[in-house]
Amino acid sequence: MKIFSLITYTITGLLLIYLTRRTSFKKNVLMERTLHYAFICAFITNIAYILLLTNGGILYGRIIFSIVAISLDWAIFFLMEFCLRFVSRPASPKPLHNFIRIALVADSILLFINIFIPFAFNVIIPENEFRMFLTYVLTPSWYYIVHLIICYSMGLFALVSLLLKLRNSSRIYWSNFFWIAIMLILLIFWDIFCRFVTFIPNITITGCSIAGVIAYHLMDYTIPKGLNSTLLSLVSKEINQPIFFFGADNNCLFLNDWAENLFPSAFKTDSTKVYFLLRDYLHTEQPLISDFSDEITVTTDYGDKKYYRVDSHTFRDNRDYLLGHSVILTDQTESKKQMLQEQYRANHDSLTDAYNRDYFHAKCRKMLDRYPDEDFLMITSDIKDFKMINDILGAEQADKVLVRIADILFALCKDKDVFGRIGGDRFALLMPAKGFSEDIFIRNSTDMIHFDGAISYPVNIYFGVYRIDDKNLPIPIMCDRATMACNSIKGTSANRIAYYTESIRYNTIRAQQLSAEMDIGIRRKEFKLYLQAQITPEREVPGAEVLIRWEHPTEGLLAPGAFIEIFEQNGMIAKLDYYIWEQACEVLRDWKSRGIDMYLSVNISPKDFLFYNLFDVFTDLVQKYEISPDRLRLEITETAIISNLEKTLTLITKLQDYGFIIEMDDFGSGYSSLNSLKDIPVDILKVDLKFLETSRNQEKGRIILKSVLGLARDLGLPVITEGVETEDQVVFLRENGTNLYQGYYFARPIPLEKFEKTFLID
Repeated sequence: MKIFSLITYTITGLLLIYLTRRTSFKKNVLMERTLHYAFICAFITNIAYILLLTNGGILYGRIIFSIVAISLDWAIFFLMEFCLRFVSRPASPKPLHNFIRIALVADSILLFINIFIPFAFNVIIPENEFRMFLTYVLTPSWYYIVHLIICYSMGLFALVSLLLKLRNSSRIYWSNFFWIAIMLILLIFWDIFCRFVTFIPNITITGCSIAGVIAYHLMDYTIPKGLNSTLLSLVSKEINQPIFFFGADNNCLFLNDWAENLFPSAFKTDSTKVYFLLRDYLHTEQPLISDFSDEITVTTDYGDKKYYRVDSHTFRDNRDYLLGHSVILTDQTESKKQMLQEQYRANHDSLTDAYNRDYFHAKCRKMLDRYPDEDFLMITSDIKDFKMINDILGAEQADKVLVRIADILFALCKDKDVFGRIGGDRFALLMPAKGFSEDIFIRNSTDMIHFDGAISYPVNIYFGVYRIDDKNLPIPIMCDRATMACNSIKGTSANRIAYYTESIRYNTIRAQQLSAEMDIGIRRKEFKLYLQAQITPEREVPGAEVLIRWEHPTEGLLAPGAFIEIFEQNGMIAKLDYYIWEQACEVLRDWKSRGIDMYLSVNISPKDFLFYNLFDVFTDLVQKYEISPDRLRLEITETAIISNLEKTLTLITKLQDYGFIIEMDDFGSGYSSLNSLKDIPVDILKVDLKFLETSRNQEKGRIILKSVLGLARDLGLPVITEGVETEDQVVFLRENGTNLYQGYYFARPIPLEKFEKTFLID
């Protein structure tokens, strides 16, 4: 029997050594440390039991039994600590826990004292009939009962903690806690059994070892049955994107609720079809059983677009055999739509929805590179008097014009055409040369825009065309060349389309140069007044018209034809006109101081009406230079008067009331002269004899001119005829009652100093 006990204790010791070495504090330090100490204490107890098999006397027996009792107490304590850690008790011990610790320390001290004073227990050597079973027999006293109560209290405390954890835990974890609890119950009953059956050796420590094996096995991350699949199902439900798991044969093993919503009931009825349904849904021929990531656009049965990121991953064992694969669909529809909207806003004009300038340039470059052998045209547009529309009708109505023009031009686009807004009222269109039709563009160059308040306004569009002969040119330069062509006809009514030529480029560059130099020229007084005398039949000179010449520092004397039209187009004429008006007032003040009673006529450009309050300007000038208003005559073209008749008539009336004399210049060049003449309160008509030169039938021209002169005479309007160059014209004008002439026949425009020497007598 002793041989049996020795074998049992030896096997138990080896098992404890193995378990002690296995608890290496790598996974859960607190749990493994307590179990490690329990194994050490159990090992000490096991060695003591082996020593009890030898006979060394009564004192020797008390020493070994005290060691057994103390080490077994601490083994049970550390096993209790392990159970408490296992159920995740708070780190701070409760009062009962503290009491057990104090009692255990006190019990260990008393058991050690018992070696010398046997008040807790004593040992005896059994009679001969029991020697074959036991070497020593323990005889307990009253304190040994206290010692057992302390041991069993620790076991019961751990057991109660486990039962409470069972009550408050998910059923899926009951298997772990359940087996630990069963282990403690069996251990307690095993110890009680061994203590009452004294004829066999106490092998409680063997039970502790078996309990340690179970505890270590459960602690070593043993996963309860079904926990993985349950957690996977719960986690996948929280992930708001479809998740699929397939086996090696593409059979669907698992899919979450989001995935099941894509294919209702397919997983439950036939899981083998899910793989093919998914591939058809994604419209991809790429096998999903591979490692890849891709972005896919799906068009639903309702025509909506869904954007997915597809991530497919394969799983293999340690021998590289396929276990299965997963497919995760990340719905990027909202973010993709938001990104597309942001891209659209970044690439399109917010008002007209046409491409903005930068994106237009980029799209043009792609189109030209894509079709290198095809001829293309770059076409730009400009709206006549758009600034005036903006100033008079307001920005809101001007925007309405831009939207309407954009719609007109966009309707002209075809497959390969690129259309954009390149700035302000400028639009650009790149199109193949074979698709361009002048007739279509001309038909769409005029539109009647209807504004709020039942106002309608004819809007005219000019087009500049650049035939792209060098596709390597930057797109902005192509646009500039088309714009140069457009600017060459801006302000005219005869032409709506102009083609770029090198001469246009030269003129444009020159116009830009002269425009840039105008301010410097005004500051340096390079613009000189030239006066052309107005002469009566009696050869008297009551006054003169003020003309202008530019004494350019590098190009010499420039006639008005070299720069006036340029300044008219870019609006800079208003600044030059004011300079001329002020210079004329200085001359009149000088003449007044010298007693010279002459008038000067100055021209008012149609653009001046947009930039100035002309009544305030001219009244301030005559007050500043202290001259009489009737000495500064104002020439207003018929076109300027007719373009805004009501406002202009009010201005003319105010100026006349103040004392100014108003001349209608270029009478006969407009469309409704005779019809409106009765309503225009001008003081003098100016008739240009170039009318006769441009007439195909000179005789009919003379008849019409004679009628106009007679009409003016009947209305009591004095007439100044300009452009008089021949004696025949003078005779004709005298016969028809004209009383004031201006032209080369009498005098050319001459500088102020020469005019004074020729016509003035101080």
